[in-house]
Amino acid sequence: MGKFVTKAALAAGIAVAALPLGMASAGAAPVAAEPAQQVGTAGMKFYDDYWTLKSCKTVGNWGLKKGKWSVYECQFSGWDWDLYYDK
Repeated sequence: MGKFVTKAALAAGIAVAALPLGMASAGAAPVAAEPAQQVGTAGMKFYDDYWTLKSCKTVGNWGLKKGKWSVYECQFSGWDWDLYYDK
C-alpha cells in the first residue's frame, strides 16, 4: 500500500503544479489588483520596466547624464523593476 500512497501523492502534486498561477481555490475570495505605484513615485512618470535592479539603475543613470530627467526611482513591482522619472 505504501507505493500506491506515494504514487497518488505524486500524481496529486503534479496536478496542483500544473494549475495556472492565477487560479484561486474555489473558496477563496477574489483579490482586487492594486497599482504597482508606491508613495515614492507619486507625481513621477513611468519610463520602462527591467528584469533586474542593476539594469533599471543603469538606464536611470543614463537618463541623468543625458539630461532626460533630474531624478529617477526604481521600484520593484512584484515581477520586475519599474523606472520612474520626474520630467
